[in-house]
Amino acid sequence: ALTRRAGMAETFCTNLNTRLFEALDSTEKEMLPLGVEINRAGHEVTQLIERVATLVRCYQRELAKSPSLAGKVTVKFTIAGDGSVSSAITKSSTLGSPAVESCINGRFLRMSFPEPMGNGLVIVSYPFLFSPA
Repeated sequence: ALTRRAGMAETFCTNLNTRLFEALDSTEKEMLPLGVEINRAGHEVTQLIERVATLVRCYQRELAKSPSLAGKVTVKFTIAGDGSVSSAITKSSTLGSPAVESCINGRFLRMSFPEPMGNGLVIVSYPFLFSPA
């Protein structure tokens, strides 16, 4: 099952470069500092998101309690100038599980990314789809 999920994570991340920019609302796009290369940031974000197994564990823990648990959680997180994640919130969710959402946000707060060009902030909204195997 984990191999299947790893394959799903790879597929899930395939179009991140484009989706990274498209997922930002107009205000967030305006907040991007000059010189931020979305493709570079997208590639680096993809590398770290591929470690999605830690996020899947948040879901699996609650799935054991509720076997039909399924839905989409969109996480909005901010990569600070030093590469740390300075905030992570649930932007939207159809999962209906505050425990999973809180766990995922907590995992993001422990992640670090390469420093953005120009030491500016990078704001990312990224959806995660969860469904029983």
